[in-house]
Amino acid sequence: MPRRLLGLVVAAIAGAGALSAAPASADACPAVTVPGAEHQVGTCLSDLTTAGTLLSGHTDKADWAGLWNGGLVVAGSPGNRETYANDFTISDWALARGYAYAATDKGNTGVTFYRDGAAPGDAVAEWNERVSQLAVAAKAVTKQRYGMAPRRTIAAGQSNGGYLVRWQLENRPDLFDGGVDWEGVLWTAGGPNLLTFLPPALRAYPADAAGMAAAGFWPESAFLWDFHYRYYWDLTQRVYREEFDPAYDGDAEAGTPFCASGTPGCDTDYDYASRPRSVRQAVARVALTTTCTRSIRSRPSCGSGAPTT
Repeated sequence: MPRRLLGLVVAAIAGAGALSAAPASADACPAVTVPGAEHQVGTCLSDLTTAGTLLSGHTDKADWAGLWNGGLVVAGSPGNRETYANDFTISDWALARGYAYAATDKGNTGVTFYRDGAAPGDAVAEWNERVSQLAVAAKAVTKQRYGMAPRRTIAAGQSNGGYLVRWQLENRPDLFDGGVDWEGVLWTAGGPNLLTFLPPALRAYPADAAGMAAAGFWPESAFLWDFHYRYYWDLTQRVYREEFDPAYDGDAEAGTPFCASGTPGCDTDYDYASRPRSVRQAVARVALTTTCTRSIRSRPSCGSGAPTT
């Protein structure tokens, strides 16, 4: 006796050549016979995507939610934070939608990151190298786990992590199919960059509103200035200037916090354009061209932008 297929077999038939064809009438739904089926129900559906079959009751989300969708998201941390800094903003979203996810702390963390390396720019250059290495490793591990390489690999990050996205898409398009740059920092050797953007704000705040406008800050954002002055602008200027131009303040390390203009070696008075050529060469090692060869979701988009912190 031939084996019989036990259980329920559901035959869902879409309109020819389309997943979202016009609904078919019951009379127009062709009869399909499944050999050996003990019980059979035939249904013509206008939408065979999971969005449609959830509504019609022809799928059970519990059976497929959380499965790998064939994609891989690779992220570097923002600021100078640890590997887990993107867990809430990126990995929760990516994993919930079925992506594999890999993250790195970029090889050095904390506000003294500039101590890593032997030459100016070494620490930031390592960030880019680590993300590339992670992409290669994560693709290999994904293939081991799922039996196939990712169909698409996306770089994602915010702030310094957004900078990493742009650098990877410009320099390692062989590793990525696209990217999401969330307020990425812009580094260009001739400017603009953080070292041209922050000193004017440090000189203008808090007394010179016109100076803040000239530095590129909209008056509508004034309610944010005090917080960013105390926690971002001063610190960011000093530590990144130390990374690319450690000779500016002599033997001091990362300058003097919140120094007044006129203080020797004060980052408030820093003038990137007048610094030795070696400083621009150090920035050039990690600079962006703003020319992307892969798709990028970004504000601003490739080809424009100002530094962010």
